[in-house]
Amino acid sequence: MIDLGLHRVDGRSYWFAAYFNAFDRELMIRYAGQARADRFNETFGGQLPFADARIVKVYDDNRTAARQFAETFGVEVAESLDEFAEGLDGVIVPFPSGGERRDYEVTAPLARKGIPLFLDRIILEQSDLLARLMVECPAPLHVTCFMRYFADLILPEGIPRAETVVVTAHSEPVGYGADLLDLVDELMGGKPVSVLNAGGEMADIARIRYADGRHAILQLFRVGNPPMTVSAFGEGWQKTLPIDGSQFHYGAFKQFRAFLRSIEIREPAVAYERVLGNAAVLHAIERREFRQEIAIS
Repeated sequence: MIDLGLHRVDGRSYWFAAYFNAFDRELMIRYAGQARADRFNETFGGQLPFADARIVKVYDDNRTAARQFAETFGVEVAESLDEFAEGLDGVIVPFPSGGERRDYEVTAPLARKGIPLFLDRIILEQSDLLARLMVECPAPLHVTCFMRYFADLILPEGIPRAETVVVTAHSEPVGYGADLLDLVDELMGGKPVSVLNAGGEMADIARIRYADGRHAILQLFRVGNPPMTVSAFGEGWQKTLPIDGSQFHYGAFKQFRAFLRSIEIREPAVAYERVLGNAAVLHAIERREFRQEIAIS
């Protein structure tokens, strides 16, 4: 059995934990809402998808939040980070979309102790710190979004990559833009070498060029509400996937399976150079030097 810890509690914590632990339905509704409680009956028939891993501890500076989570999932509340780290095989760290609690350094002591970390979504503004941790820490860091694993829903069987990808969403680079670029990276399977932002006041329209000459388009609108879609093309095939939430469990299941595998083999599920390459692409988009091609080192 793989013993996991969960560091910090928010709404996504309740979603993630239900992949590993049975929960008290009434408490789940009280603390995380009816939709969260119902979601697993709709997808996994109430069964736990992972039989060989459990969350056994939770730690949060907000003791009330930690206690509520512990009651819901039947886990221990750790009173200190050292107590939390003892005996764990891995730690899940759900990051909120913003705020002062988005901080790699808070959980860095765990990775320095050799505990593999699941770091949900890259914190773009702290990518330099992440790069240092990747060098310093003996434990593998899983840094990606569940959207990366939608690639299997798009690529035809036996086709390892797309020739071109076009993504459209209402987002900023630091939000769903980071998540969708994970998917673009998985679909393209190549090294980005430059970014040209052809957008303007209303949107970032980024053309990402790859070393072999292929390119992808990431369209992130700041106004309006365009549907989130991913289109991929190759010789003799094309597929468009509207991302409507129905794929989220599929992606999260595969993401956690990859994390558990990384704990076993002590290797990151997504190569660090790809994570940092994505960060460089996002930083180039954020510069908003419109119609200027920016090299990615």
